[in-house]
Amino acid sequence: MERKTIGIDLGHCETTAAYPRAVGADGISHEVLRLAVQGKDQVISTQIILTYAQMEKLADALRPDYQLLRTLGDIRIGSGLPAYVEDGEKFAYFKVPPSQFDKPIGDKRSQAVGLTHGKVMACFVYALVNNILKYNVGDLSDYDRADVDLLVGCPTTEDWTKEETQRAYAELVQRATQVHAVHIVPESRAAMFSSVESKQQTVSAIEGAVVFDFGSSTADCTYMLLGRRVEEFSWELGASKIEETMMRYAYRKAVEEHGPFTPDEKSLVETADLMRTNKESYYNGSFGQKKGQTVYCDFVDAADGSERGAKVRVDDEFMDEVTNRMSMGILCDSTTEKAGTWRGLCREFFLEAKSRIGSASYTVTEDGKEKRVSCPIGTVVLTGGASKMNFIYELCKEVFLDAAILREQNPSHTVSNGLGWVAVSDENVERCRQEAREELAANPECGVEALRVGLSDALFERICTIVEERTRAWAERPEENLPLRELQDDLRAYTAGDEAKDELERICRERLGSWKAELSKAMEGAVNRQVDRLYSEEVARGLMIPDDVWEQLQSEGLSVGMIDVGKLLEKFDVSGLAAKVGTIALHAVAWAVALALAIETGGWSLIVLTALELFGGAEISDTDLDKPRKKKVRLDVANKVGAELKKNKNKKALLKAFDEDLKEQTAGYADVVDGALTAAFEVVTLKRFYR
Repeated sequence: MERKTIGIDLGHCETTAAYPRAVGADGISHEVLRLAVQGKDQVISTQIILTYAQMEKLADALRPDYQLLRTLGDIRIGSGLPAYVEDGEKFAYFKVPPSQFDKPIGDKRSQAVGLTHGKVMACFVYALVNNILKYNVGDLSDYDRADVDLLVGCPTTEDWTKEETQRAYAELVQRATQVHAVHIVPESRAAMFSSVESKQQTVSAIEGAVVFDFGSSTADCTYMLLGRRVEEFSWELGASKIEETMMRYAYRKAVEEHGPFTPDEKSLVETADLMRTNKESYYNGSFGQKKGQTVYCDFVDAADGSERGAKVRVDDEFMDEVTNRMSMGILCDSTTEKAGTWRGLCREFFLEAKSRIGSASYTVTEDGKEKRVSCPIGTVVLTGGASKMNFIYELCKEVFLDAAILREQNPSHTVSNGLGWVAVSDENVERCRQEAREELAANPECGVEALRVGLSDALFERICTIVEERTRAWAERPEENLPLRELQDDLRAYTAGDEAKDELERICRERLGSWKAELSKAMEGAVNRQVDRLYSEEVARGLMIPDDVWEQLQSEGLSVGMIDVGKLLEKFDVSGLAAKVGTIALHAVAWAVALALAIETGGWSLIVLTALELFGGAEISDTDLDKPRKKKVRLDVANKVGAELKKNKNKKALLKAFDEDLKEQTAGYADVVDGALTAAFEVVTLKRFYR
């Protein structure tokens, strides 16, 4: 059965999912669909109800598996769950990093049977995947379970991104759902893919894009400059911090009315959840912001179980108090503590991003010299559910004055939609690379044979010209008699000199450069054609490698060698080759001259030919080489030596050593092409960046 992939954004407060579906006969072109995760709802609250009977069945299972979870019966998840649960409990804000999976959760009865955050998360993903396979008829069904891969997003904070942490998260989801495989993907990469793909706005990683993903638990910053630079960091500045502050305000009001008391954990969570609903209604404009709405917050005294309620009016003044005046504490990059108001910390978050990106740079090569270039910011994208709050947009505009500030039209779907495109790229990239490789192999201008023929022809043509020029000069000298030895010495000296060496080296480099440029152009076209097939038109436009990037890639401006075809030249001693070719040319010329003078010399050329069979640089000691030759004879030699030297057998003998050396140096050609294609596809799938 065909493997299917589902992207899941299991957020602290909201959950969404997406599915990449093939749309072309080639099996590569895809579109990404939003999935129903509860009935027809594509966005649900990350909430779950478990009965005490269900909890008791989980008591002995540290990491519940699919078979055990099936025995629990119906598990209610998502939006619209009742606040009061008879003989059970509703859970929200239960998502935690793997290091906290075993942290107890719930009321005393829940904790008495060993309920933990990890167990609740397992129950939620079990029910979630069941819903997805149930409510998306035509694309998915439970029969697909064994052939389904899940891509699950995670924040970019250190407590989520370590390899062992992601492995633990994947194992929990895998055991609970019994799908084929589970892969954890940083939400930053998914968010960038989604922003580039957006049909409502133009975002290009080519020009430098920043995506600020304001989720429920964290605010993540991702900067990408295609193939060149990536910057990522995350602060614990999620919208839940506002809800927590709203809850603290309500608790303060309750203390003012009823006196000091310690509320139980359950009432704190329920009040925060209630405040979340009213916060979203406030920012969505469901009730007049100035007029507001009165909310009754019911706290329970942990000591005696009595209710200690308080009324709060959610209006402009209240929201300004909790976001702009009340202080809170957060962690930056999972390590550094920072305190301030939510708005103040949000502004600091933007300033930190601007500072990090502003101090970042990448290497380019111009006129053979490397230099550092500052990273540009073309576009800033605000996404994530919390980005709906208008003041975030205003703060962003204050900090990023010169950039285009865009807001995602459907911020709740950003990560899951991006995970769909991550799935498309990861599943099909090898096939695309193979087809690009086949396209290059079919191009006669890109192969090693094209390089060999081009170099051989250019070098041999120049050597023949040098020989003809030096022989003509020797023949036309005014002296009446000149020995052949003098021509031979002149050729040896000239071909061994710096002028000839530099010229032959220049020819080699020019030919190599032309071949490399042709290969690079063909490779660029092959990769971009695959990108065009792989993604939607919007994604392809934002990720297709442009000409200037390819020019920098091939000149080593951005890579150490993986993508630079010119690496072939690094072990190629052109100067040594030129000297070798010069020596062979000298003997070939002497051989040709000997043939031209055979009649006059009475057969000494046979001795010369025997010596030259060795092609080893041996001196020709025949005394006839020192015999003076008349100008008429010399001119006759000059008229014949070029044609004689250009015979194919002489070319073959002349370039034998060169061809052998070239064959040795290009033995890794296939590996170079594969490395180049690998690097190119890692660039366009946002995996590879050069600093």
